[in-house]
Amino acid sequence: PISPKATSPRSDMAIRPAISSDAETLGVLLIAAGQISALIDEGDIRVMTQDSDIVGALMMTDTPDHLFLPALAVAPLHRHRGFDKVLLLFAEQEARNRGHDQVRVQIASLATETLAVCRSLGYREVARNGPLLMKIVW
Repeated sequence: PISPKATSPRSDMAIRPAISSDAETLGVLLIAAGQISALIDEGDIRVMTQDSDIVGALMMTDTPDHLFLPALAVAPLHRHRGFDKVLLLFAEQEARNRGHDQVRVQIASLATETLAVCRSLGYREVARNGPLLMKIVW
């Protein structure tokens, strides 16, 4: 089980909707440059900033029965600081706000730190093509 509210980022950090000027940084961070601009326009990407620098990002997609996160990334210079956990907790709250009771997240198998964070938050593997992890959020 998770707490009903996501933890807030530190005071020098923010999670905000991505804007068009973020596209280049997000293209590198999320490695999905072809669709970045369209997703920004749809409001499906959130960026985590620290002192106005993008340190992490996540893509969100609504499905009929869950919120899907096809990408979650933290910039290499900002890893090992718990930012992936903050992004996941934000996504869980966003899922609740959108009326979903599940979050599914696609994590690269090499992202061992993020996989460990997901598991520590109660996510479990439901498919092995990434792997795909799922969590019931209420």
